[in-house]
Amino acid sequence: MSPPLRVYEHSASSPSLLFALQSCLPYSLPLYRRVQFLDRGPDAHVLATFLPGEDTDIHSGSQDAGNIPNCFAAAFIDRSLRPQTEMWAFVRGEMPDHQPQDRWPASVAALITKEPGANPSQVEEASSTLKTIPIRTKISTPHSSSNATLSCPTCTSAFISLLKYISALPDVPLRPDNEKYLKMATANATALGELDVRHQSINSASYLAHLLIPTVLTLGTLHSSLTSILTALKLVRTEFPGLEAPCQKFLFRLSDLNAPVSLPEGLRWGEMRAQDLKIVQARTAIPRSDRALSSLKSVGVFEEDTDAPIAWAFLGSDGSLTSLHVEPAFRNRGLAKAVAARLFREHVPGNVCADHGDDWAHADVYEGNLQSERVCKSLGGQKWWSIFWVRLDLGRVGTMDDES
Repeated sequence: MSPPLRVYEHSASSPSLLFALQSCLPYSLPLYRRVQFLDRGPDAHVLATFLPGEDTDIHSGSQDAGNIPNCFAAAFIDRSLRPQTEMWAFVRGEMPDHQPQDRWPASVAALITKEPGANPSQVEEASSTLKTIPIRTKISTPHSSSNATLSCPTCTSAFISLLKYISALPDVPLRPDNEKYLKMATANATALGELDVRHQSINSASYLAHLLIPTVLTLGTLHSSLTSILTALKLVRTEFPGLEAPCQKFLFRLSDLNAPVSLPEGLRWGEMRAQDLKIVQARTAIPRSDRALSSLKSVGVFEEDTDAPIAWAFLGSDGSLTSLHVEPAFRNRGLAKAVAARLFREHVPGNVCADHGDDWAHADVYEGNLQSERVCKSLGGQKWWSIFWVRLDLGRVGTMDDES
């Protein structure tokens, strides 16, 4: 394995980080979206294994963009979000076209921003240079997700360096609206001995059980190759759900979405409101607080007579389709597809382009969930790679050197 890399704190608007992630789309899409999501607590950290660039230097076309290494790891972490997803990570070696190379050519710095007044010749030169870089091969079709491990030792070292840095961060309290989940976890463990059994399925009790171990965090939408690294190093707490529940990452291009549809008579479109959150929370085993749901963009379908929501979906903090639901009495009418398409069309940010000048959207579907797969495919979505939600034990990360 390569020597450990230094980890640096970045701002959410770090030009070098945003450039690096944008250059790795669509594989970096979840982290790219999460970094840009506005609901960030004071205890959140944005990290990468390269230096943050200064805005003024990059805008003037300095060498900072050339200091972004081809092999790197980056992450967003906010432990106050427990028991919701606390960490998102991306490693350049996840990409199937990854080729070891020292640094990005400095001339691509001009592509970091496209502000008015940018030097046209510099942008043109950067664009030409970018097209010749082997590591930047454009990817517009799905690749096999069978890669079980990272083949690049430098990228593996970068990921482990990131984990060690995170394991040394100071403890932070839960957000006040999440404290109730710790009480629920304590009650569950006392009544049912939740920590003494292996969880084979996701329910509210199993999802909360890890809260009783402060060093355990939920790492979400983790590429299968990174999951393999964690399991090989015995950093995943296997008594909690995760490894037995792989998901497929579906990607969509907004131009592939069907034209907007009209709702059946008696139904109307709207956004999910504060008074609707209880029913949303009741329809899922995954804990989501009022604050968390209220911070997300949403689309709902309501009965005009009762004003009750009968279908809904939210755009997650990482930009993914989440909490898509249709009440049983209204299923098989195409509402799930209509809601998801409207959510993507109205709320996917317009600052990411795919290779065809199009915007990306994404969703995570548990393997075997054929109904959700059908909805994604009907929207033009395609499977790209496998991901997991795992419970990572930072306490074990901190003792890795002692055990080796």
